[in-house]
Amino acid sequence: MQIEFTPRNAARGYGLPDARLVNMLVEATPGGPGSSARLSRPGLVSALQPGAGPLRGLFSDAGNFGGQLFSVSGSSAYLGISLLGSVGAGTDLARSAASTNQRVIVVGMNAYLYDPSVSPAFAQIVSPNLPPCVDVLYFDSTFVYLTATTDGRFYYSLPDDAANIDGLAFEAAEMKPDGLVGGLVVGDLFYLFGTASVEPWFATGDLNTPFEREVGRAYNRGCAARDTIRLVDNTAFWLGNDRVVYRAGVVPERISDHDVEGLLQACTNIAGCTAIDFTFEGHPLYVLNVPGQGSRAYDVSLKEWAVWESYGRTPAVFRGRVATMLGDLGPVYIGDDTTNDVWTPTKGVFQDGAAPLVREATAFIPVPGGRPRCDRIALSAARGTGLNGQAPPVVEMAYSDDQSKTWSRWRQGTFGTIGEYDHKVYWNRLGRMKAPGRVLRFRTSDPVLATFADIQVNGGRP
Repeated sequence: MQIEFTPRNAARGYGLPDARLVNMLVEATPGGPGSSARLSRPGLVSALQPGAGPLRGLFSDAGNFGGQLFSVSGSSAYLGISLLGSVGAGTDLARSAASTNQRVIVVGMNAYLYDPSVSPAFAQIVSPNLPPCVDVLYFDSTFVYLTATTDGRFYYSLPDDAANIDGLAFEAAEMKPDGLVGGLVVGDLFYLFGTASVEPWFATGDLNTPFEREVGRAYNRGCAARDTIRLVDNTAFWLGNDRVVYRAGVVPERISDHDVEGLLQACTNIAGCTAIDFTFEGHPLYVLNVPGQGSRAYDVSLKEWAVWESYGRTPAVFRGRVATMLGDLGPVYIGDDTTNDVWTPTKGVFQDGAAPLVREATAFIPVPGGRPRCDRIALSAARGTGLNGQAPPVVEMAYSDDQSKTWSRWRQGTFGTIGEYDHKVYWNRLGRMKAPGRVLRFRTSDPVLATFADIQVNGGRP
């Protein structure tokens, strides 16, 4: 019997909890042996260490400042590892927007301008016409400042002059009397995310009224956490005020599943949720961090969620909470939530710095009735992936016959030594199964390629 790895929600019909997929991605494999395989997420390599950390913001644009990396680390802003200046202490994350020669960073409700053509090159924007800010956008040659006022007001600068803001140069979100949470530029529109609504605006080309709301395109759904607003796959993703994750469309499309929404319902700091996004080997990823609960990564291409964890974290969360991607091809930079490390997710790396990368996947053997024997389980996986001069890398298997309430001990197998491509992982004499079926868990933490394809149950000896 050939068994494929279980999609996250596929076992609910058997009364089972969601299948676990930890630090792995799903990839379609139309050429077999199954319809899909589980691949390791990329490991993390430290690229640079600005300031003292933790990282509160990472920003880069392919067309601005030569794609150089800006960051907010601790209480300071950096260009690469060069100090730009102080932005004040705090734990809130930073937002940023840039033109070809100016970058604005909003943190602690203050706006800071980097302009290398003036002195000092980095300073806070002090203007009687600019209230405290929650976000900044660059749209149609203009910096747009979303303010903390309760009437949804935003101000805008003169063209390509971030610090030049007229006291009458403002508009307000119109659909509902809700305050602004954040914003996002999507193509030829910018979206204003309020506590109870989302509305798109466009450029009119009229100097007297440069922006207007796009009529008929607003959503009766607000945003619960500014730092979950991300541009992924050319559209907006965000955490709604009903604790559901949405993707923008004709109407907001729910993308979160019951597991993700369970974390969000249990979260006591919903405004502290954050998200990062990047693309890895054709997989556009939206990684949601839920304070005190955990992290989940959504693969936009296959509409699959996975658990992402960093070793030794309690609760088990992913260490990256800010990120930026330089252009469509990268590189990708991920900022650490505790240290001053700026990481790059790297193909062929299977650990996070010096920490292990534990990967796990779940499969289910349906048993309609009786007590059939399970004489052998063979795992189709990457083979011959060992390291020179070291013992064969270990993969472990455990099983449950009571709907994941209790588990057997972990049993070890190996991927084989390096170059041993005819090796197959298998486990023998696994007792009798019972209805509704047996749940299998496979995991590995060795720093080698781990690809899980399918499982053979009671097949011939490998």
